[in-house]
Amino acid sequence: MSIIKIDTALLKPVVPQSVSRAQGKAALILAGKFDAVIQYVGSIPNASDKELAQVALNDTTEWSRESAFLNNAARAIGLTDQDLDDLFISASKINL
Repeated sequence: MSIIKIDTALLKPVVPQSVSRAQGKAALILAGKFDAVIQYVGSIPNASDKELAQVALNDTTEWSRESAFLNNAARAIGLTDQDLDDLFISASKINL
């Protein structure tokens, strides 16, 4: 019988595909990015787009990693894909 030893430091954490809105907001607050998101939504020039962004930010029950709004907002505030993955991982660990 052979025992396979895995170096767990080499394993990448799994990025959740969704988190609750509360977890997402909490992760943004803890990362110091929530105000930037609020400013981004406030700066959207098209009224319909702004209202849809407000729905995505405040009314959805879950935030999807594949969300167009979420990815656009992340780029607009200077987050990389890795930053967004890290925020989703952090958010998934938050219990409110």
